[in-house]
Amino acid sequence: MQGLISRVVSKSGGNEFHGSVNYYVDFLNQPGLTEDFDLVALGLGANGPLPTEVEHQLKAAGYYVINDQLRVGATARIRSPRQFGCMGVLPEGIWGNTAEAYDGTTGNMAGLRQEYEARYEYDYWFCNDESAARGSQMESDWIANVDASLTYTPNSDALPGALSFRVDVFNLLNDDGATDMFELGETLGGPQSNYGTPSAYNPPRKVRLSVNWKF
Repeated sequence: MQGLISRVVSKSGGNEFHGSVNYYVDFLNQPGLTEDFDLVALGLGANGPLPTEVEHQLKAAGYYVINDQLRVGATARIRSPRQFGCMGVLPEGIWGNTAEAYDGTTGNMAGLRQEYEARYEYDYWFCNDESAARGSQMESDWIANVDASLTYTPNSDALPGALSFRVDVFNLLNDDGATDMFELGETLGGPQSNYGTPSAYNPPRKVRLSVNWKF
């Protein structure tokens, strides 16, 4: 019999500047494009927990040899939720440093603002005219995965080498918690009905049967 228990605590925070890759804006599968440096207002409320952050992780694993032919094993993993904000439209009067910009062609600051909104309509950390900073509005579920295995190695002189049969059950408890959420709260067309609903779930229970023959 043998086992181990480990716990990891980590923090991964920052703003929206991911180099040439932005995780929440669809650039038609062109990861070399970015808008993060186009407007200072795009960075308002952007500081917070990044999508890669898993603050708490707990793992316990072990196995037990029943006899020369049977061995059982199990692994349990618990993972803390991911934090989410709300992405929407920049409110009137919240320009950041872009208020210093000037349309030299028309001299119309309002026209320049409208052009910005049309170009980046729902890429701001604001919803319902209020700040909705990254990681401040909601969270996904705690995820608990338990995997188990049973290995049978028959004693046989009929075959050369070592033959074994194994069954693995992944997500034994069938935890179906939400792992990702819809973070887009509004567009210029109005509120989004799927905001705050799950967009991805923990994979369901599955079973794997395998045969191993070493010779």
